Amino acid sequence: MTRESKILNAGIVLLIAACAVLTFARGLEFPLLDVMRQVLIVAALGGALYYYGQVRKEEKFVICLSALIQLVAFTTAFTSLTYIVATFSAPLIDGHLAAADAALGFHLPSVVAWAKAHPAIDTMLRLAYMTLFVQTALVVIVLGFRSDRRQLQAFLLRLMIAAIIMLVIFGVAPAEGPFSAYGLDPDDSQQRYLEHFHALRSGERTNVSYVEAEGLITFPSFHTTWALLLALAFWHRRRLFVPFAVFNGLIVFSTLTTGWHYFSDVMAGSALAAVGVVVTSWIQGRETKGVSSRLAMFRLGFDGLRARLVRNRT
Repeated sequence: MTRESKILNAGIVLLIAACAVLTFARGLEFPLLDVMRQVLIVAALGGALYYYGQVRKEEKFVICLSALIQLVAFTTAFTSLTYIVATFSAPLIDGHLAAADAALGFHLPSVVAWAKAHPAIDTMLRLAYMTLFVQTALVVIVLGFRSDRRQLQAFLLRLMIAAIIMLVIFGVAPAEGPFSAYGLDPDDSQQRYLEHFHALRSGERTNVSYVEAEGLITFPSFHTTWALLLALAFWHRRRLFVPFAVFNGLIVFSTLTTGWHYFSDVMAGSALAAVGVVVTSWIQGRETKGVSSRLAMFRLGFDGLRARLVRNRT
């Protein structure tokens, strides 16, 4: 098992444990049926993993299925934790974010108004905004069937590192989003988000299951982080990187045109993506260095043994 895979599994276990402990400690509800549903999905994927790994010996399927298991477990725990952390009800920082945007000369309502004045562009950007899960599945399939385990694990590790940091930030510095700060009219999805967010903060909602959950974190923008990391997943495959980079650039832009995020959210989300890349590169660099040193030691030992055999012959 690689260093990345060990860290991924440890991080997922940590998130699941935190989810269980905090749900109990805060008197919240996580329906057992919802838990069992995800357990069955992971078990089914695990059965397929065993079949393709031990019976069929299909490495490409093993890589894909391993990544899918990690993604299912990670997204379930992370989504549920966002609902749990929202109940901490720390003071909102929207005023600071709006002030930061103003200091940068950025006026979000003008961007939203521009998008609404161009319905075709607005529709395209809203559709792009909803493609992160589809793109993630595509990354798993493409990298998995190219047997690029290292790059796929790097993508997952970057995402998890950024997500864990984001949860901490959300716990101490939550934001409602630009809706009240600028008087924007929320669409149906945004209205559901606002209802969930405020119901959790007030204690009216105690269900923290991933089922029918809304994305609660607006600062930093997880959409921005995720989109950038999706593009970087194909950094070493330029034919895929260029279209992915352009498309995910549109997603980053859509976080503003849809009114979901302050510009400050986007900047913070970009910084988190960079942190995920740097930390993962350090981890992978240490692994490569460790492998190189072990190979060097093996070679020295082999050379010493060969020299000794030569002396004995003479």
